[in-house]
Amino acid sequence: MTIPTEGMVYLHEIVLPGETSGGKHLCVCLSHTEYAKEYGLAVLASLRKVQSSWWRPLVDRDDFAPNAACEALDQARAVDTSQMVSVPITALTSVAGRVSARVVADTMKVLPALFQFRGPWEVRGAVHQIRGWPEGTAAVLVLNDDALDNPTVRHFLALPYEQGDWRKELVLVNAADLGEEVRVLSDAEQVLLSADLRSIFPLTG
Repeated sequence: MTIPTEGMVYLHEIVLPGETSGGKHLCVCLSHTEYAKEYGLAVLASLRKVQSSWWRPLVDRDDFAPNAACEALDQARAVDTSQMVSVPITALTSVAGRVSARVVADTMKVLPALFQFRGPWEVRGAVHQIRGWPEGTAAVLVLNDDALDNPTVRHFLALPYEQGDWRKELVLVNAADLGEEVRVLSDAEQVLLSADLRSIFPLTG
């Protein structure tokens, strides 16, 4: 098995909580090899046919180099960083190709603001119970304050939280499933959370 690394593109199904599956689609790996080796996971983000923006970096048609068995892009796409999840590498069996180094670099520039690595924090770091999750498993919200306060944002990036600690496994939670707030991370814990999030990705500086 080829270890997933940043820029590799897979055919995979990212199902948004509370929504109907759209089937397998192109997803780009954003995490580095060390994350895959240590945790057996890779962070994937959907390549979507949507307008690019500061948090959805552009993927031009010539930014995607398909494998022999995969077709070239029919139109430009965007890396949707709002739809990132950690996926077991054993589930990544269909490599579709690779995006350019420019796309990876542009996406890495988004992450410090997306995850709000630096404080002060108001909403990021809140730990909530999630309706439908097993008892004893909550979620710590890792999306930036502005997005978490935005009523139009329907899905939040989070990490599972159990027995006073989080797992380095990105998940999506439905905003409508947010239950009781259990606690809020201290500033010291927030710094550690930022460090853990940084360690998943090939960030520089």
